Amino acid sequence: MDELKQTLRELYIGVGVCTVLFAVVGCIFASNWLSWLLGTLLGGAAAAVLAGHMARCVGKAADMEEKAAVNYTKRSALLRMIVMILAVLAAVLLPNVFHILGVAAGVLSLKFAAYLQPLVHKLSFKILRKGG
Repeated sequence: MDELKQTLRELYIGVGVCTVLFAVVGCIFASNWLSWLLGTLLGGAAAAVLAGHMARCVGKAADMEEKAAVNYTKRSALLRMIVMILAVLAAVLLPNVFHILGVAAGVLSLKFAAYLQPLVHKLSFKILRKGG
């Protein structure tokens, strides 16, 4: 399997685990657990979109000349920033539906997933060796 696709899959797993963890812990402590849950899920979905877009951007930029790749990655980073801003804006405009801290936690799950990726990679390697 292509390394980029493997890494992306591992990032998706990390985002999912972190999002669920943030959602469960937040629901225990939040006064409006439903808005926390919806906010965390929105942020987690945004994080997954960001991870997929970043992977496509890296794959595409690797095939470009340096100057074109730099310009392309800058535009792509701006687009990802807009996606994050839209997720936060949804929480600001609909505070009864999406908890702003839940959205932030969900979006930050991408950062935690990046740190967890080597562990997820090791675990998936062990599972693949045992099961298949």
